[in-house]
Amino acid sequence: MNVFNEDSWEFTPGVGTWLGRHGRLRGFFSLFQMQSDVDGKTLDPDNEDKLFRLGFSAGYDTRDSWRDPRTGWKNEIEIIRSAGDGSFWTVNLDLRRYLPTFERQHLMLSNLLIAWSESHDFGWKRYRAGLGAGLRLLVPGSEQVRLDLGWSPEGGFLFHFGSGTKPAAQRQRLR
Repeated sequence: MNVFNEDSWEFTPGVGTWLGRHGRLRGFFSLFQMQSDVDGKTLDPDNEDKLFRLGFSAGYDTRDSWRDPRTGWKNEIEIIRSAGDGSFWTVNLDLRRYLPTFERQHLMLSNLLIAWSESHDFGWKRYRAGLGAGLRLLVPGSEQVRLDLGWSPEGGFLFHFGSGTKPAAQRQRLR
């Protein structure tokens, strides 16, 4: 079982601009710190990681609503260079398609990609995949509550509870 407690914080200021009606460009700097109560969960052997990250992203967004989209695309590529207790590149390719299904319901198809530290690490042998489904509830005052069930060959079934918009928050995670 892969059970451990994590304490982390992140500060990520950024600036961005629109490119035409649907395009976006953003740059940011990030400070991230994480501590674990189990050996081997952090990059540094002292169970505490400190990372400094510099990145930019470009996106294309045709959603009909930012808060509760039912149709359209939200695509983004994000490139991040991390330094500190770990030195590596991360590329997030976030492709989302929103499709209306039933009244007041929609289906979101999403994909996220990998991180590497050496050029030979970038490849399909390091790619990890899984399947999942989730329920999103719009709650006044807390944006969105998420209940997710996922499965991967490496981790089996996992349940996740959270708030906010998951695909954007999930790609900020380092693991």
